Amino acid sequence: MQVYSGTPEKGDREKFHNDVWLKRFVDLPDDSVRVFVLHFTPGARTNWHVHAGRQVMYVLFGEGCVQEWSGKAAVVRPGDVVYLEPGVKHWHGAAPNADFIHSTIAFDRETYWKFRREDSSGAVTMSAEPVSEADYDAAFSHL
Repeated sequence: MQVYSGTPEKGDREKFHNDVWLKRFVDLPDDSVRVFVLHFTPGARTNWHVHAGRQVMYVLFGEGCVQEWSGKAAVVRPGDVVYLEPGVKHWHGAAPNADFIHSTIAFDRETYWKFRREDSSGAVTMSAEPVSEADYDAAFSHL
């Protein structure tokens, strides 16, 4: 048996909007499986990102949202389970007025946070894609 204690780490500002706290369970026997608990403060969210493998999220507390790039946002609450296929661009985060805590199992070694962009001159860069305020507001328009 292993007990994981310690203080969650604050999420990287290049990957998250507002305050997100992460606790990673390390030293798992299979390094292709990553397990986290994420705590999003009200209004906090990830940037758009992609996992190389499958991802399963279990909502523990509060109210949040998950949205795929080409899909409608889904509001999630405690007890909800979210399954994402490998390679699906998505974001997740807290409602404007609620904390949101979920556990995540990522069946991969990598999360991709930067995407290829080409400007009008043809120059190519890799950059992060924050969730727009319009997309975020639309996800929670029911409130």
